[in-house]
Amino acid sequence: MLLLSLAFVGRAAAQTAPDSLPDPYTKTIERWAKLPEGRVWGSAAGISVDSKGDIWIFERCSANSCAGSDESPILEFDPSGRLLTSFGAGMFIFPHSLFVDKDDNIWVSDATGQDGKGQQVIEFSPQGKILLTLGKAGVAGDGPDTFNRPSGVVVAQDGDAGSPRERAQGVAQSGESRWIEVRKNADHQIGGVDSFDLFLHMLRDGFRFDHSAL
Repeated sequence: MLLLSLAFVGRAAAQTAPDSLPDPYTKTIERWAKLPEGRVWGSAAGISVDSKGDIWIFERCSANSCAGSDESPILEFDPSGRLLTSFGAGMFIFPHSLFVDKDDNIWVSDATGQDGKGQQVIEFSPQGKILLTLGKAGVAGDGPDTFNRPSGVVVAQDGDAGSPRERAQGVAQSGESRWIEVRKNADHQIGGVDSFDLFLHMLRDGFRFDHSAL
């Protein structure tokens, strides 16, 4: 697994007024997703679409945290907004990202730790079975088996996974870990895996991206 770090600054984006761009959304659909009776939306931290066109959402348990909640934060909806399944109750502290891989498995990151939970990346089957757990529950660290506020996750075509924050960590299917160094507290999200298995680290400041390869 090759890890490279190539940085560029999106100066053109900074110079373009957002309101000058065309709006692709001409119609707003209010209350598209049908939540269970009595449940309200929390902060939606991740969204992805599977091979069937169903929409997966990772939300913070009707609030901005799942600490102490018994609600399921991983939700699957069909295109009409009908809830198909939900799972993950009592497992997470601060949901931060969700990614559906080519096999329709669900990868999520939990960005903080508390009460022996969090600071992990977890892979689920579409039925909610845990397939893989990365990181130590509730433990922040800089070693090959720990994360420090993992804020995102992507999976390459060959099954290798990457997650950013203090450093961007790549995990091969063999379990071997590699790292991309990024500036402390700068990396906020990761995404954009393409046919070359290149992805973007989205940083918090200056419209800056790190373009990397798994």
